[in-house]
Amino acid sequence: MEKTNSRKEDRRTAYTKNVIKDAMLELLGPYITLLPVCQRVSDNPKYRVMFRDMVVSSYILKELYRQEVGNFTNIAAAQFGLERKQAEKLFLFTITGAFEVNKAMGWKKDPDWYEVQKILLTFLSGGYESLRQIKGAAK
Repeated sequence: MEKTNSRKEDRRTAYTKNVIKDAMLELLGPYITLLPVCQRVSDNPKYRVMFRDMVVSSYILKELYRQEVGNFTNIAAAQFGLERKQAEKLFLFTITGAFEVNKAMGWKKDPDWYEVQKILLTFLSGGYESLRQIKGAAK
């Protein structure tokens, strides 16, 4: 009898977590691409285990940086008026910070993770908006 209740509770808990996840994904909607690339890649269960290995995850971080820095740098130069080296350092800060936060949270998307992502995206958006205003004032 105990086991049946436990299974029901486990199913209810899993269901509740999925409902919360779906709701948060719906709220993030078009902003899902703003999530850190490391978090989008780690969503795939076959890659998630690699993110938990310190040596492998360090390599992954370097590879993600190498693959994505060009895109970010071009956008940052156009949107914020940054020089290439400045944009590269901003991207390094962003990807490394996001990676470390996600690693500290165990690469799982639970209600706490969504709340932290909301805070981080708000923080980053404010910074990006400030850079845009500085660029606009410089013209």
